[in-house]
Amino acid sequence: MTPARRVALALGLAVVGAVSGFASVIAGGHWWGIALAAATAAAVFLALPPTRLAWCSFAGGWVAMLLLVLNGNAKGDFAVASDGKGYGILALGFLVALAGVVALAGGLDRRPAGGRPDPPKG
Repeated sequence: MTPARRVALALGLAVVGAVSGFASVIAGGHWWGIALAAATAAAVFLALPPTRLAWCSFAGGWVAMLLLVLNGNAKGDFAVASDGKGYGILALGFLVALAGVVALAGGLDRRPAGGRPDPPKG
């Protein structure tokens, strides 16, 4: 894959992550919204190829949007309440960030540098 395509893929997945994170915060006011947000994040991670670029880009966009929303506004209002539902969204954000860190640490790539799988042992 060319470097330009890799950059485009990373930016596209970061935007998808940001939109998904924003929708999760919006729907997080209801118990079903948190369940839907968790199912959506899990489905996206399962649908993405298990590469560092894909998982880190999506997780980065998701967590960046969550951090942006957590800042509040000039009036002192916050988009995430300090109740069980708000802590549920924060826990989901932690799990999404953890998935990105695991991908960044190399816990996903099972292929050697050449791209071919290891031959069977034995």
